[in-house]
Amino acid sequence: MRIHSIRTTSEKQSLLARFHSFRITSIKEISKNLGEIQAMAARLKALGAAVDDDFIMSIILNALPPSFSQFKTSWNLFNTEQRELNKLISCILHVVSGSCKHESYQRATICRSETHTTIQMVEETK
Repeated sequence: MRIHSIRTTSEKQSLLARFHSFRITSIKEISKNLGEIQAMAARLKALGAAVDDDFIMSIILNALPPSFSQFKTSWNLFNTEQRELNKLISCILHVVSGSCKHESYQRATICRSETHTTIQMVEETK
């Protein structure tokens, strides 16, 4: 029983370190990377770590490449009640799969209506 406890604690510490240092280096595999983050979060929960949606959103935002700096700023302008894990993932995937296929996003805008809020990334040409 003691060996299992040590192994579980060691695995949890190792996974937490990997979780905190995870970085998305290319938007080409962002969907896969987001899945990896969610899988690590699920494993950490199974090991007894306190992992909630706010924590996972923080990890995802910190993992995004530098080209998403304006996206992160725009996301943080949302009301805290509007910030949800599924909404964050949807916005990121929408940005990547939509009109934005390059890694040089310079500006993000928030589009609000009475029924919903969206983040829109705008590629600036030089």
